[in-house]
Amino acid sequence: MAVAEKTNASEVETKDPISVKDCHWESLGERFKTLYCVFPTWVKTMQDVYDTPELWKNVQTAGVNGPGGYMSLKTGDEVIGRARDGSWQLHRVLVTGYDATRVNLAKSAAITLSAPVATWEDKDVSIRFDGDVSAYRAFRKDEANTPLPYMGATVEGAKIEYIKSLPQRRAA
Repeated sequence: MAVAEKTNASEVETKDPISVKDCHWESLGERFKTLYCVFPTWVKTMQDVYDTPELWKNVQTAGVNGPGGYMSLKTGDEVIGRARDGSWQLHRVLVTGYDATRVNLAKSAAITLSAPVATWEDKDVSIRFDGDVSAYRAFRKDEANTPLPYMGATVEGAKIEYIKSLPQRRAA
């Protein structure tokens, strides 16, 4: 369920919570855990994270699957969160309070990441950074801009995966 925020009398902005599909456990210690999440597209700044503790509703109600089953955040756990566009990241921010639908985090500085700008394209495919998967990905050049399964940590890595999928030419 989305959180609705009234920005003025005529406008209501819907802010969807983090999807548990965008999170995974980085480490599970004896007492504390570290959760890595990619923030929804509406989260543009670190302040958005602090101003919206309901952002964590899905994590707290459904839990994120881990080796011990589905787990939610507790006081003392840490969060690593990255902007969907890859421009900034919160690193190991301490959970200071929680309930069934909310999480409060300690104030921390965001780490500015260099924006991924490298691209490659041919007549059928373009390769660029895809924030949804935190990797460079091939996209078909069609009206829907269809994502393809060829990905890599760099443009060259994604390009190699794409080229390996093409039919091989045989010498005559």
